[in-house]
Amino acid sequence: MPDNNANNVDLTWKLDQLTKEPGITAACLVTVDGLQLAYSGVDRDEVERAAAAFAGLQALATQLVGLCGQSADELKLRRMTMDLKYATVLLFTAGTNSVLGVAVEGDEVSPAVALATGLSLKTISSMGETLAAAERALAKRESAARAVRSTTGA
Repeated sequence: MPDNNANNVDLTWKLDQLTKEPGITAACLVTVDGLQLAYSGVDRDEVERAAAAFAGLQALATQLVGLCGQSADELKLRRMTMDLKYATVLLFTAGTNSVLGVAVEGDEVSPAVALATGLSLKTISSMGETLAAAERALAKRESAARAVRSTTGA
């Protein structure tokens, strides 16, 4: 995994760019197992709840691939759309072990959803593995190593 991944780089600025667009109310990058990495347009408590929900949706999608007659390796989640009455939530596989969730005003066919989809896919494409997240055990080791380096000045 590259050193410049979502565990080591603050990607809030990139999500801020998304939420400045008309109709995009929130964006968050989270790990597939439910840890927040970066967010914009929403408070920390909401992101923690969303991260847990997105982890559940990712797991659900993995369990449903059998309906398509494929294995989980053959059919990976690319995008999921949740069409609510006054809003749409988009979920994208962002990088290795991470997903990008985007909340948009309006229903699934609104212009804002089309814009959010395009901008999210462009962000994912342009950022590449910078959006990746380390597996939880590796992330804990990297965090501990950073803490030691910062206290020892190494």
